[in-house]
Amino acid sequence: MRSFDSLLLLAQALARAAPGAPARIAVLSDAMQKVAGETVLHPEKALLLGLVRVIPQEVEGLSCQSIDVVLDPSPTAEDDLVEDLLPS
Repeated sequence: MRSFDSLLLLAQALARAAPGAPARIAVLSDAMQKVAGETVLHPEKALLLGLVRVIPQEVEGLSCQSIDVVLDPSPTAEDDLVEDLLPS
């Protein structure tokens, strides 16, 4: 799974680049967990939750957060979500 490998490689790179320096990774996904009564979930994405929980235990200073959303089918949904999540 590409997202699993990418998250793992990112954590390893951060650990090598600045050992012990505080950093935070936010993992954004959709349809991984039941958020609002969804009927279709993608359990294969749950592998990411394992990394989100283990990385902070294995890499000093690195914290992880999982954010699972329900994407709106509108054409501007992704842009709206980015605006909501990024600090102003």
